[in-house]
Amino acid sequence: MTRCGQRSSDVRGPSGSVTRAAHRVLCAGLMALLLGAAACGQGDGGGETGGLVLVAASETLALPPGAPAQVDFRLSDLQGRARPNRTLTFALVEEESSGAGGALLETPVGLTDTQGTFSARLRAGAAARFLLRARHGSDLEATVSVTVAPVTTANAQAFVVSQPGQTPASLELRLYEGGDCDQLGPDAPPPEDPLYVARIPAAGTWRLPPLTRRGQYAVLARGLDQSGALFAFGCVTFDGASLLQSALVNIPVPMGLAAPVLTGRYELASELAFAPAPPAGAVAVAEAWAGLSRCPQDPAQLWLDCTLDALGGPATRDDPLDCQVSPDEGPLGAQLAARRGLALPDKPACRGLEDEGGLPSAEAMVRALFPVPPSPLAPRVAALAELGRKAAGLFDRIRLSSSLVFYRTGRDGELAFDHIVRSMGFPVGDGFYPLAAFDRPGRFSRFRRATVTEAGTRLELSRHGFGLRLGSAARRAFALRALIAGEWPEEERAFVDALASLADDGERKGCSALDARLCPELGQPEGCLLAACMQGLSGLTARLTAGFEALDGDDLDLFMEGAATLLDRSPDGTVRALGSLKLERGGPGLWTGESRGAEGTSNLTGLWIGVRAPGS
Repeated sequence: MTRCGQRSSDVRGPSGSVTRAAHRVLCAGLMALLLGAAACGQGDGGGETGGLVLVAASETLALPPGAPAQVDFRLSDLQGRARPNRTLTFALVEEESSGAGGALLETPVGLTDTQGTFSARLRAGAAARFLLRARHGSDLEATVSVTVAPVTTANAQAFVVSQPGQTPASLELRLYEGGDCDQLGPDAPPPEDPLYVARIPAAGTWRLPPLTRRGQYAVLARGLDQSGALFAFGCVTFDGASLLQSALVNIPVPMGLAAPVLTGRYELASELAFAPAPPAGAVAVAEAWAGLSRCPQDPAQLWLDCTLDALGGPATRDDPLDCQVSPDEGPLGAQLAARRGLALPDKPACRGLEDEGGLPSAEAMVRALFPVPPSPLAPRVAALAELGRKAAGLFDRIRLSSSLVFYRTGRDGELAFDHIVRSMGFPVGDGFYPLAAFDRPGRFSRFRRATVTEAGTRLELSRHGFGLRLGSAARRAFALRALIAGEWPEEERAFVDALASLADDGERKGCSALDARLCPELGQPEGCLLAACMQGLSGLTARLTAGFEALDGDDLDLFMEGAATLLDRSPDGTVRALGSLKLERGGPGLWTGESRGAEGTSNLTGLWIGVRAPGS
């Protein structure tokens, strides 16, 4: 432990326990605690040094041989108040065997001024190391370590050489001692220990501070754009021995465009659309569900179409069971067709309430089996139109939520990436319904190739594919958002059975009610239409599902390639955004691709943006 009265020069430096400056602070604090208010308002006590502090303006001083210098010392009390007209004595104290090198102390004694300060003057001699000691009284002192050595510094200035068309908005220059340009790349933040940092115009020069001719240095040039993000980069190393003391040396720093830093994960939001036309499967979905309420007598008219189609015999490749009536559906079919309503003048595909003979049409008789107001079940029939509307817009747009993960390849301007789909969204009614894609093995597209354009401002993603089964995904979204939300069963066959069960003659429901109502009108025994009606409901189920199934591919069924502007670079070059919703910033990224379903291929286009994942 060091006593507060001990000379501060006796306290060890960085390798010891306490520096001289720390020693003075500690002593002053302890003295303040001991003296407290007793020191306030008391006189100086003549030559007494108790409760006083003597400090030098600097603890070290470096001089060339023969150079003059002065060092300020200040005397104050523990509260920092100056002590004027106090005597200070000075001496040069040898630290090495070489002595003080012939240094001359010009002010061996002096009085403090009104600020409690006195400037000691000396002139250096030959190379040496010694102490300049100031004392007040017999036990209060402060010392300055003086080093006299020959001048070994030189002068230089740096300037940047940019390629045509690649001039940044401003430059940040950093000077490092012992720096290595191999360790100062654009992909990492610059080290935090530069000798000097300067911001200069793009065409400016930087006068470097005096440099020792014994050192090695690196000048790091970072070209910044208008937002302060890294745009270009350059670095040069040089030896101090190459500099001159008598002349200014120019140091050129070649600078090129900085490669953007993309490694890591980005979260993407994409919106796709079929262009120029939707696939056949999407059209089939819309038509099938719209058919439930297209005509005034629906769903009775569609139900009769399905029943008539089944009367024509077993389904074949050329005549499937699809609720499409052919000219020859058998003898019973001909009888039933004769009782169908006349075509409406304004809707030729729809049938009216009377047949050709003026009798109630089959559509009118079957439609009468369905509930009407004020029956509480009447809204169920009216809600069929809403199902058709939701199905019609189901494939207008497709939203994907996904992640892009970039990896280095070791080749300039080229990256590898994984693209992982996390969810798909479909417009069901007035909003999008998202579906998680975690159960789909084909949601991963791995180890694909990405390139960054020469200017370093645009990213291009090569063609890559997914196995997402868009038809099945859309079918699930429709079931959850339209069927279940409308209190219908989510499976199509269960939905068809629930719809048919709304037909009720008071004793029978569904096909039994239809059969009991129409067979007597045809002069046939009860049960004549029962089997055909049941088969027709199977045909209606197939009609409602066929479009979805046509959109599913056997393997990879969605292919994409895209590009986007690189935006929001951090000072270290990290890209924070891919594309933007603002056109003035380059707009969103673009997708082009195709959907490969069971019945053919359809083109897709889309927009997308991405943001760097937190912590990536």
